[in-house]
Amino acid sequence: MSIIAFWGGITCFVGLVWFFVRGFRDFAFPDVILFVTGISVIAYAFTRWDRAKNPLLIALGGFVVALVAAELSPIEQQAIQDITDSLE
Repeated sequence: MSIIAFWGGITCFVGLVWFFVRGFRDFAFPDVILFVTGISVIAYAFTRWDRAKNPLLIALGGFVVALVAAELSPIEQQAIQDITDSLE
């Protein structure tokens, strides 16, 4: 895995943790079921965009960086090719 993709994933994780910490501090996630299904997450993001904006944008940015780095990484592509060749 490329270093850039790894740090993009870490950044995405940190953004999501930050988002959920803010949500729990505001008591926006009253039920674990809603927390798991994502309905309250979407509602919190829309109703409290001023508090949810930074963590969500950081998580989205980290995800995009990780995705692009993983797709462009020639080491990743070669490793995937080697694995598929060994399976045949």
